Amino acid sequence: MSIRDQILKAEATMRAHHNRGVNGYAYSFNVVGFPRIAFMDIRHDGPALKKARKIQERVWLLDGVQVESLDAAIAGLASTPALTDEERDVLAFIPLDWTDSHNLRDQITCQRGGAAEIEDGGAMIHCERHPIRSSVSKAFHFLRDKGFIEYQLQEVGGLNFLGEPKTRSFVRRRA
Repeated sequence: MSIRDQILKAEATMRAHHNRGVNGYAYSFNVVGFPRIAFMDIRHDGPALKKARKIQERVWLLDGVQVESLDAAIAGLASTPALTDEERDVLAFIPLDWTDSHNLRDQITCQRGGAAEIEDGGAMIHCERHPIRSSVSKAFHFLRDKGFIEYQLQEVGGLNFLGEPKTRSFVRRRA
């Protein structure tokens, strides 16, 4: 079976819903077994529908960047994804074993100069709103898109408000 056929028959896991306002909406998916390839199913409405001249389309992504087609994404697999300096720095902190992604982002933020809590006009702001935390989170997403890290939900004990087991997002470096 060709790589193209494998990708088209592979399971896809939904990554995100994108609200495009009057222009419609989209869902993005990761292709299981091909961590560098993803796709978005876009539903056009309003002004975007007039421009696209079609109601729905699928766009392909390689390393988080839109490419012309699935064939272009497959061709791009032959090259090694390039890392920015920031992505390389963040990747150095991510272990091979599963670790809580929220705690790890906080640790990286603190080590890169962002306090766990900062004072802003007399109010304490948790580091999730710190600009360094935001850049670390973006690096995590790009590292996932490029196939260097992977996520998994793990039960952490207790029940949530729906009576279901509580889960947290864990991350690890791909071997």
